[in-house]
Amino acid sequence: MTRATEKEEVGGSVVWRLADFSLGTTSIGGKKHAMYTMTLSLRSAAAGPVTLTRYEARASLAGLAETEWSGSVEWSLQRASEFKVPFQLALPCSVGSGPCVPPMGPTWTILLLGSDRRGRPIREVIALTLPPAPGKPVTPPTKISRASTPATGFPGSAIAIRISNNLIWVPAVVNGSAVSLVLDTGAQFTVLSPDVATRLGIVVRPDAPTLPIAGIGASDAPIVIVSSLQVGDYIVENLPIAVATMHVMSQFQVDGLLGGNFLAFFRMTLDRRAKELRLEPSQ
Repeated sequence: MTRATEKEEVGGSVVWRLADFSLGTTSIGGKKHAMYTMTLSLRSAAAGPVTLTRYEARASLAGLAETEWSGSVEWSLQRASEFKVPFQLALPCSVGSGPCVPPMGPTWTILLLGSDRRGRPIREVIALTLPPAPGKPVTPPTKISRASTPATGFPGSAIAIRISNNLIWVPAVVNGSAVSLVLDTGAQFTVLSPDVATRLGIVVRPDAPTLPIAGIGASDAPIVIVSSLQVGDYIVENLPIAVATMHVMSQFQVDGLLGGNFLAFFRMTLDRRAKELRLEPSQ
């Protein structure tokens, strides 16, 4: 597949189409990177032309923010012709001699601001996920759902935690099975130990893609996608996690780490005295 899905969607005033998707490699600072290139074709869906004056774009991989752009523009969109905007994103390759293919394609969120010919404000949000490579299927998007409605006035979810050896232990459920995770705001990914992954029936293929992870210890680790990870009332579906043995996990018999790609979806309040973690969706 040399093009993405050729998907075309109509917002309130803008029609967008994804085209000319490709994946190559480049060297940045002496390190090999995967280079995603795509073109976003825009045209007016209003009765007349649309003028865009600002854009904000954010690209992420596996729930991790990678790059953000923003700027003032003067883009005039017509109904009968397309205005083409190129985008590029470089992602570091895993250490080793394997192919430079990320475990999943990046997700883009692009905000367009402007006005129609009558001066009425326009605000359009484009959200799309690329496949990890030409010929590969698009990974199901990571999304949040709620298991229950809170009985209290607090709109989020309050979770009782345990503190031991100055580590914060959070009860969680992965693919329907209970686990105990250590909260690690410095870890990029949520991590499960290989033994726990096996117990939960999570299969790590020999050719599974790997990414460097950082936190309490660091290494390249295979990445798999779990159907669900529930903490409190909130369930994050299709979440990429790393399967690895890290020092803190082996030393304290921890099932895994609750890391940044889960926490990125929430505003988090930690009350150590009350031994309570509170989560609220960040969007």
